Amino acid sequence: MKIKSAMFLILAFFVLIPSVAAESSQLFIVARMNDSTFYAGDAPIITGKITDQFRTPIQGASIQVDYPFETVNATSGTDGSFKIIPTKPASVGEYGISIVTTKDGYDMAMSIMEYSVLEKPSDTQVIDVDGIQKGVQDVGTMMVNGLVQNPIAEILAQQMELAQKQQDALEQRQAEIQKENDLLGEQRKIVNDSLQVDLAQMDKDAEFYNPFNAFSRFVSDVDSSVQNIFWGQFNLTQQQHAEAHKAKMEALENQQDSQYAMKVYREKAAVSRDKIIQLNNDLNVRYSNSSDSTQSLFDSQGKLRN
Repeated sequence: MKIKSAMFLILAFFVLIPSVAAESSQLFIVARMNDSTFYAGDAPIITGKITDQFRTPIQGASIQVDYPFETVNATSGTDGSFKIIPTKPASVGEYGISIVTTKDGYDMAMSIMEYSVLEKPSDTQVIDVDGIQKGVQDVGTMMVNGLVQNPIAEILAQQMELAQKQQDALEQRQAEIQKENDLLGEQRKIVNDSLQVDLAQMDKDAEFYNPFNAFSRFVSDVDSSVQNIFWGQFNLTQQQHAEAHKAKMEALENQQDSQYAMKVYREKAAVSRDKIIQLNNDLNVRYSNSSDSTQSLFDSQGKLRN
């Protein structure tokens, strides 16, 4: 019977902390470890993806992962993905890992992961109980009515009994450690399930405040006869925003700096007063709140003509 050498077990879990989205240039991190358990010599590899608030993959984002024993840097690929492989194994203890990503023209995003490193039993001398038993037989010892016929056999029998006790104690300790690890695994599952519920609730809460839902609540309090006009104005601003975001991304892809890209964004997103007045005129006529003849009484500035 051979006793296996000891190993270190790493149990890992993580909490993502998304930054609050800002205007139209916010980075987001989606990351996970390659497994939930690791052994000594293995490395907690982190893979993930960098996107913006529209879930568009971001290429060329700088990623810095601060392990407790080293810092590893990487850059996101064409599809926004990244892979972090540490070069040093962890030792026994409780650790936290921070992931920070930055890119010109975007707000920084940060995530945090935590993991524990647990120690299993240390190496124990290998004792071949079967071999000792065979040695006793080879000596030709005869034990009758509890009387030892050969002093060498008595010594070997004592060694065999001691070896058996050591083996029993080791197996008992291994069973206790396995029970503790099973309990930790159950607790980790409970924590992870609770985390998933919290993350789902965060997504649900954030959805309540997105532009469409927030504007819907506002329009619901407006007279129903003019709600369509408000929605027409909202659709215009959403269209302007989408075109501005597209223009900004094209500028960045064409190697323009972030300052120029934001200038393009602001120019595309701007809506002139004349355009709003003309839109209101068209919407009033379209939804029968006015007529072409009535609207013609007003100039491009929304004032009555002389």
